[in-house]
Amino acid sequence: IIFSSLYTRAIMKTFLPWLLFLWLAIGSLCSSPTGRPGYLRVNWISGPKRSDAVIVTDSNPTFSAEWYCRQPSLSCVMDSPVQMEILELGSSLRSIGVFPALSLKSISRSSVSRHGTASAFHQHLHEVHFELRDAKWEGHSLRSLGSYQWRIRSLSGGHEKLPGLSQKWSEWSHFRYIPFNSVVMSPQSGSVWISRRTTENLFRTTFMAPSRFSVATLITSGIGAFEAFLNGKRTTDHVLDPGTTPFHHFSLASVEDVTSLVKAGEENVLGIMLGNGWYGMPLAYNQVPKLRFELYVDHLLVAHSHPNTTCIYEGPIMYDDIYNGEIYDSNYEQDGWNLPSFDDLRWKNAQITDVSFAPLLVPVTFPPVRVRDTLLPVNISHPAPGITVIDFGRTISGVCEIDVEMSPGSAISLHHGEILNHYDPGMNEFVYFGNIRDAHAMDTFVGHKSKPTITKYQPRFTFHGFRFVQVNTTGQVSLWSIVAKAFHTDVALASTFSVSHPTLAKLHKHILWGQTANLMSYPMDCNQRDERLGWMADGWLSSDEAVGNFDMHALYSNWVAIMVADQNQGMVGDVEPLTRFLSQPADPAWGLALPYIHRLVWTEYGDLGLLKRYFNATMAWIDFMEGELAKSGMKGFFSHFGDWVPPPPAPKCSGNFVSGFSLLYSMQLALDMARTLSSPLAGPIAEQLQRNTRLFDATWYDASSMQYDIGVQTTFVLPMAINGLVPFERAVRLLDEIERRSAFHLDTGIIGLRFLFDAVTSLGCPDIALLLASQETYPGYAYQWNSHLETPATTLWELWDAPLEGPGMNSRDHIMDGSVDAWMQKHLAGISQVPGSSAYRHVRIKPDVAAFFSPVVNAALVRRTVRHRNVLSVNWTRTGGVVCDTAAEGRPLYLQCAQQGQKGSDGGVISSVEFASMGKPMGVCSSYASHTSCHESAVLHRLLEEKCVGKPACVVNDWWENEAFNRLNQDRLSAGPSGGITSPDPPSSPLKCTGVSHIVAAVRARCSVPPSYRIEVKVPPQTTADVHVPQFGLNKPRYSLFSNDVEHSRGSIAPENGDRYSLPFFSQAIRVQTGDFSAAFTVEVRGDFAQVVPLFQLMEVAHKPDRAGLMLIHLHDTSDVPLSLLARIRNHCFGIALEKVFNSTSPCPPLLNEAVQHQQQSPRGCVAEAWLADHTGAALVETFAEHTL
Repeated sequence: IIFSSLYTRAIMKTFLPWLLFLWLAIGSLCSSPTGRPGYLRVNWISGPKRSDAVIVTDSNPTFSAEWYCRQPSLSCVMDSPVQMEILELGSSLRSIGVFPALSLKSISRSSVSRHGTASAFHQHLHEVHFELRDAKWEGHSLRSLGSYQWRIRSLSGGHEKLPGLSQKWSEWSHFRYIPFNSVVMSPQSGSVWISRRTTENLFRTTFMAPSRFSVATLITSGIGAFEAFLNGKRTTDHVLDPGTTPFHHFSLASVEDVTSLVKAGEENVLGIMLGNGWYGMPLAYNQVPKLRFELYVDHLLVAHSHPNTTCIYEGPIMYDDIYNGEIYDSNYEQDGWNLPSFDDLRWKNAQITDVSFAPLLVPVTFPPVRVRDTLLPVNISHPAPGITVIDFGRTISGVCEIDVEMSPGSAISLHHGEILNHYDPGMNEFVYFGNIRDAHAMDTFVGHKSKPTITKYQPRFTFHGFRFVQVNTTGQVSLWSIVAKAFHTDVALASTFSVSHPTLAKLHKHILWGQTANLMSYPMDCNQRDERLGWMADGWLSSDEAVGNFDMHALYSNWVAIMVADQNQGMVGDVEPLTRFLSQPADPAWGLALPYIHRLVWTEYGDLGLLKRYFNATMAWIDFMEGELAKSGMKGFFSHFGDWVPPPPAPKCSGNFVSGFSLLYSMQLALDMARTLSSPLAGPIAEQLQRNTRLFDATWYDASSMQYDIGVQTTFVLPMAINGLVPFERAVRLLDEIERRSAFHLDTGIIGLRFLFDAVTSLGCPDIALLLASQETYPGYAYQWNSHLETPATTLWELWDAPLEGPGMNSRDHIMDGSVDAWMQKHLAGISQVPGSSAYRHVRIKPDVAAFFSPVVNAALVRRTVRHRNVLSVNWTRTGGVVCDTAAEGRPLYLQCAQQGQKGSDGGVISSVEFASMGKPMGVCSSYASHTSCHESAVLHRLLEEKCVGKPACVVNDWWENEAFNRLNQDRLSAGPSGGITSPDPPSSPLKCTGVSHIVAAVRARCSVPPSYRIEVKVPPQTTADVHVPQFGLNKPRYSLFSNDVEHSRGSIAPENGDRYSLPFFSQAIRVQTGDFSAAFTVEVRGDFAQVVPLFQLMEVAHKPDRAGLMLIHLHDTSDVPLSLLARIRNHCFGIALEKVFNSTSPCPPLLNEAVQHQQQSPRGCVAEAWLADHTGAALVETFAEHTL
């Protein structure tokens, strides 16, 4: 009431601007860059880091400071000299010195502009980077394990209106310094390797701490795994520390700050539990575990591993094994063993190990393994007396924690598995253990013999891959609670991805779960059976997905170091580290991991140091393969595995073919690295690559059949990955192969799958790639959770037909096929780097899938780049136009003209149903067609009209509940029992749907308004971004750009070198070059309907063999039609003779942009077809058939 009065309004109008100005001025003085920093932190830019407290680097230490600067109508000081001071902490402070004043330009991290009454208000977050050369400063050097604090100030005199703006020191920030590859435990320290005897796995030592100290540091290397305690408390939350390496070459040492656990001026106890890890496993190294440690207070060594100072005793862990599990006997517990008051008179002195054991000890540089999730049971059943089955809802790596009460002499065992037993009749409520082979995967807790036991128990030195746990008990046991502890290497999340398509959203989630479950200090193949090894192919095939989702810099750097340490005469192993299956040399496709991961760390993180350090190792591996090629020739080039596990009954291509490709691809990667390093080897590598490429082509390409090797998807896509090898007229036959022989399903093994989606997209068909990724029938990713035969998958299977395979190699958590997730981020969301870029300095925003009508109407990706904590992000949405979906039985159909939360007028409403088919439909959204016999469309068409027409979006949940579906289902069920497939590809039958694993529905509808696109982009500072705007489906598209502070240039950007088969889906591009500020902007594209309906109808007609005839179609204004769509018209004739046509009298301009030569005998009557297209988009399409209408 008061503020609504005219009098009050007049006062506010008069004085409010002056009050606002005064507030801004005072706020800017109080928030100067150095007077009151928002925060300061040590950030290691040039090398990997263990944590913010302990810094490990392999090059000059690089610091960064950040602060907020808030000033009215003024820009923050951007070029002021910077001064930095370092103090070494210890018993007395030692000044390292004051860093000389340098003029270093700060990098603005964000810009927020707000317009007030008096003036504009700017808030800038600044970041400065400066490097300490050679770790020396005014004659003083940083000491290994030293503890330091540093601060910064600007020497600028400030602005005339704001004197004294700088000049003040910032707050102190703390860091620890450890040079990478330094010997963290020297012989002079007196520490030695000690070991245990059988179950004597408790180690204990005491020490007196000074009355005053600044920092305490514990360095521990436990081979295989350890847990350390100081005065009864865990020193870390790590699991299975310190990690697995080739122990005979180098071992890892964990370096931790334990200052808060050491009691000043008192006796302290360091206790360590030592487990077998990989080192003590019978199926791995089978050696006695070893331990070495040193504890420093400031720089004073107060405790170390030695028989004279360290004693050991038998603990309650009677047995531990990575594969088999743990046996814990509470009768052997030593209460208080890690406390000062404990009586250790009965303990024995530790023993010294073999003095010849002297591996290089290096500090751990990658994140530790930690518990990252705790899962509660989602179902509990009791299939038999004394047996309980727990379902945790998804597959994880980890162990269980139980809260249990037991009568004297009782025991409880936990047996872990991935699925329920659907193989043995009558056992489907029990857990299946056949696929974990010789891994027992059982943890057992034994209660006290003479008294009741009430306790919590969690195994320490093992892990299992499981979803289900079968609990067996002896005696009276009350299991009060049980939870699953999921743990893995604690890699930070690097991006978040979302997509409107439910199948792809679930696939992405499953890949994230599968990837993390297979990171245990190195990339594993699986997490449940008697392997869990660093199979090289599994690691590199999923690496693009891994770096897209997580910060893999430090972990991959360590894995490359392991590969090089194990290298022998240039050879690497199929498994790294060489714990089991010690096979050298690796299959060339497996050994490709060395150059691939090596280069990936450079392109993703800009780590030039790693590129330099291991380039010679990559060349040694290539030289070895060159020597083998000279002996055997290309046809006999050695191979162990080839294109591993294609889906049955798809044929497997020659392993020698895959090995030959792997050599070429390794050399292609090495050439790129050599050019980056300006190496003199670049020229010789390029020449040898050309010679080997010609040899490969001459050996494996058959001109008469126009195919490599046996002509499956893998033999098409692998040569396409070699620069300049496959011309378009050969490459485009991949589309025929996918449609004609594979019915829009994949048929590759793991090597071909890595390149399949990119190859299809490069031919201008991202919608076909999308269909391959989202197939819900066999073989497809979604079949893994749609199969009726077993528990729906929550991670990726090893075998596409896993339910039909028995014991043996049949994991339900394998990440080797996860490369599709990298394709989704690159081509569906649309973020990638242009060739030659590293650390996302030059990015490409190009959501290829957005250029096509497809079931996906929205995708978003937020990625945190290594150079900035700001994000690079894209979020695109398509509304209106044509909407479609494909779904297998049990999944609803989604049709959406407008995204949820938007008004219907944005995308209109569904105005008509253009296509509906239930059974076994074929094709993508633009070219759906019903199967010749297995289809029913009338019922589904009516259902969609009833539920969807007139609505902006609809969900059809019950499309499979009708009489027409039941008729199709009866035909399907006649194929065999259980409602599923009796073989991956059963033989044909007179019945309409025999052999169909799932009834599928495909629908396409038209919205009442033309399509529109909205793309929201954020680009971090110091980045160039090429933003490609889709235009397909629009006639005379209109573009709108919304941004406050973006400098950009419009116009077409030439296709990059990586797009060898690039086709014009995108006619508009915006180049954004950010400087000191990030840029956020939105592009909207609107237009009218283009001539796409006739094309849909044409393709439907061309696809039906009973509608063959003569069609002459002139499309004079087809700027909306990409060449791949015209090529797809040709493809729907299933085999044609397509010739180059140079016809000056045709209505098309004479300049020929794309012409394809293709000769093939037609099985369905098409004998000839010709089409032209030029840069204006005008086209002439003629299709001839043997019979006229």
